[in-house]
Amino acid sequence: MAELELLGAAFDRVRERVAPVSVHVQGHSGQGKSALISQFLTSLRRDGDVVLLRGRCLERESVPYKGVDAVVDALSIYLRRLEAIEAARLQPRHVAPLLQLFPVLGDAWPDGARVMDVDPGELRRRGLAGLREVLARVGERHPLVVHVDDFQWADVDSARLITELMRPPDPPPMLLIISFRAEVDEREALQLLTAAEAVSGRDVRALDIGPLSGDEARQLADALMRERDPERPDSGAAEAFARRAQGNPFYIGQMVQMVMGDDAHTSSTDASLDRLVARRIVALDRIQRRILATVAVAAGPTPLAVVLRACGADGSDDDGLATYPEGELETRPRSSASPVVPGREPAAIALAIAALVDANLLLRHAAHDEPGPAGSQDGATLLEAAHDRIRFVAVGELSPAELRATHLALGEAFEALGGGESEALAEHFAVGGDEARALDYTQRAAADAAAALAFERSAQLYRRALTLVPGDQHERRRGLELALAEQLVDLGRGAEGAAMLLGLAPGADTPQASRELERRAASELVKAGYLDEGMDTITPVLRAVGIWHPRGTLMAIVGTLWNRLLLGIRGYRFEPRQQSEVPPQLLERIDTLLATKTGLSHHEAIFAGYQQSRAIRLALRAGEARRLIRCLVHDAAIHVAIGRKQKGRALMAVARELVQGVSEPEYHRVIEYVTANHLDHSGDWLGAAAEFEQLQERLDESPNSGWIRGASTVQWMYVSKLLGRYELLRAQLPERVATARDLGNRHEHISLSALLAHTTAIYVGAGPESEFERCRRSLAELREQWQPRQITFQHIIMAMAEVEIALLAGDPGEAVEAAERVLGNTRARIVATMMPSHVDFYELRGRSRVRAALEGIDTQRSLGLVRHDLARLRRGHKPQVAAQAIALEAALHSCLGDQSAAEAAWRSAAASFETLAMAAHLASVRARLAALGDHQAGELARGYFEAQGITAPARLVDTLAPGRAP
Repeated sequence: MAELELLGAAFDRVRERVAPVSVHVQGHSGQGKSALISQFLTSLRRDGDVVLLRGRCLERESVPYKGVDAVVDALSIYLRRLEAIEAARLQPRHVAPLLQLFPVLGDAWPDGARVMDVDPGELRRRGLAGLREVLARVGERHPLVVHVDDFQWADVDSARLITELMRPPDPPPMLLIISFRAEVDEREALQLLTAAEAVSGRDVRALDIGPLSGDEARQLADALMRERDPERPDSGAAEAFARRAQGNPFYIGQMVQMVMGDDAHTSSTDASLDRLVARRIVALDRIQRRILATVAVAAGPTPLAVVLRACGADGSDDDGLATYPEGELETRPRSSASPVVPGREPAAIALAIAALVDANLLLRHAAHDEPGPAGSQDGATLLEAAHDRIRFVAVGELSPAELRATHLALGEAFEALGGGESEALAEHFAVGGDEARALDYTQRAAADAAAALAFERSAQLYRRALTLVPGDQHERRRGLELALAEQLVDLGRGAEGAAMLLGLAPGADTPQASRELERRAASELVKAGYLDEGMDTITPVLRAVGIWHPRGTLMAIVGTLWNRLLLGIRGYRFEPRQQSEVPPQLLERIDTLLATKTGLSHHEAIFAGYQQSRAIRLALRAGEARRLIRCLVHDAAIHVAIGRKQKGRALMAVARELVQGVSEPEYHRVIEYVTANHLDHSGDWLGAAAEFEQLQERLDESPNSGWIRGASTVQWMYVSKLLGRYELLRAQLPERVATARDLGNRHEHISLSALLAHTTAIYVGAGPESEFERCRRSLAELREQWQPRQITFQHIIMAMAEVEIALLAGDPGEAVEAAERVLGNTRARIVATMMPSHVDFYELRGRSRVRAALEGIDTQRSLGLVRHDLARLRRGHKPQVAAQAIALEAALHSCLGDQSAAEAAWRSAAASFETLAMAAHLASVRARLAALGDHQAGELARGYFEAQGITAPARLVDTLAPGRAP
């Protein structure tokens, strides 16, 4: 069978290569997806070395991370069955956040649970990293197969988690099988799961399950009929069943159940096939119909005791089943029966359940040592509809009054017996008409989802709860709106969360509480990259606390100079004081400035510089350690960036002394981040890269440090670019870009996406030019997403990538135009000069002009501007520009035909690049020397390009070390 062969080939790759493979199995309801996969997994079970983890999504299941949660339950069982020492070897480094994400794993690692005061988005990221680590360790020891069934019922959080789990680099080596109905266009979770971005860089295989062929359908019908009555084969009926069911195995089975010989030749539309199931249900007796309807409305494996209580099985009727009268909901009987002991239900009910099971309308099984629904215990009997189509038709046969009554009875039964999931209870009570209890359980379900870091689901539930709040419960509504705003922020939708915070501000109890909400809103807007909106929000708050804030760029510069003058007169003296010793009004003024200053500093330097110049003066006046640390390290970074390294080190020494008395880890991480930043600005990029990498690990155990992770990640990746570590960038950037987007860190997303476009262009081989167009389109899309009023660092970063991509594509004219758009705009030029040390647009323009001259484009003017840019570069303080100036001088000599001078300059540049560890620049210069006869230089250059996987190095050489071929 071709489908089994495809699954087998996928498993063979996982087993032989220890590599991840995903298979998406889709098809219409009843086509046999689950049966096919069960057959495949049964064959794998014969190999005792295979670890199988299975999960299933249920329509009315309310656990966070539907489907994945059940897989983790199965993983917990697997871990509990291991020896303690073996389970300990599988314990991940991030065990605490993993246990917060999936508490059931605490049974395997009981000592790993602890409360972590970490930003929820960061906690979720770490928990997912822990799950990846566990699955990777299992997959390295044994072939690992994970199956999630019925994913059409999954939620968005589940789809995102699976995508993040399997996203390169280094996903767990396992076969992931996800099966779902062919409803991708109707289900957001399926759209996220199958999106091009979600499967990019992964081995994802599609398996479409269609109808059986005519011969297969006849064989199935014949086999089922012989199973029912071996003595009465009927080839004509088998032919009729196969034709009418249109190759659908489920409907063939239903027809055989009814043995519809006379009616087998009628219509074969979906509606008539569902009527076939309806006829079977209508033919049931009253007890059977009630039980089937209750199980169908429950929409998943349901404890027998709950079903019996919901049916009113208290012995009040001859058959032990109470009757629901037609009519208004208020006339229905209360579910007041005593709990029924499993195995001792009324005889009529036991017979009815047995008949439903025998008719293949109901499944009855025990919840042994395997994941089951909430409220089930080991050994408890569970009932569920034999197929989704049966459940769908059974619910459709109920009148509106019967449907309401059944929902309400189920809610009360779950509530009375315990163990029901909050969201399921909320839905039962909502449909049943009890809105008060529906609100209580919806709010509880939202809080449960938030605790499990399922932010999307939590936000949806809080929205639902808000629709249920009575008009007179104002405080409850306000609390729900605040909780929803917090979930939106955690979800990465900071702008939407900020809008809700602003809406809540006017109703705050005190003016200070109102300003606090506005301050939080401004902070989230700036962090999300909505600079204009954030500044418009914080400006009136600043004025309310007595701080003048400039409206335009010129006034911001004047304000900064004035504050710097006052600081120069005053100096950095301060008297250390505890927070309780500082006037609250002064602390509020500092906090209001810091609310947007940190976020702004990742985007631009002018307004951030003004806020920093004002905040440092106030912080020195207050003398409170935590606020002083944040302001001192920022000033230290400014001094180092402009070449005043000694002053920067002195301020850092003061900050290090202060942090010794601070217990919160985030302040220690701030010191470490700025230390790495100083190494970057000082030209020690190997040291900076090592510090940034170590900092990433330490941040995993540091609360409230999300902004440090975002800023340090961007800087680390750009330092890696300067070091020529393109293979690392190609491997890591896709995941880091996706993570930044998911967390709503727009400055990180834009900066890393621009670097990804540049890196992608480096790896364009000798193939089609359309690959460069794709990189250019990526940049164009980024520019569409980023349009604040002022020019920001992100604009310069995108322009830098545009120049580099144009040079790689062999279009120096376009590169020159892109560089001139920055240097020809006064505001852009000012921002460009404030960029980090490894960005210099004059060097970029110089390289572009040399390439243009080599192509004969405006040669004389190009060479004149190159000389002008060279003179400026030689005066610069940035550590790499001296080496780049020598390489540019070599390119100028080469362009003028003076190969001897060019060779001497290239050798000098090579020595400088080697000292700075700028491997890509070094290899490019060596390639130029190799063209002049230096074979050793050529071997070293080829070694670098091969190590980085660069198959078309000539483009990179022409970009970084332009020159004329000898």
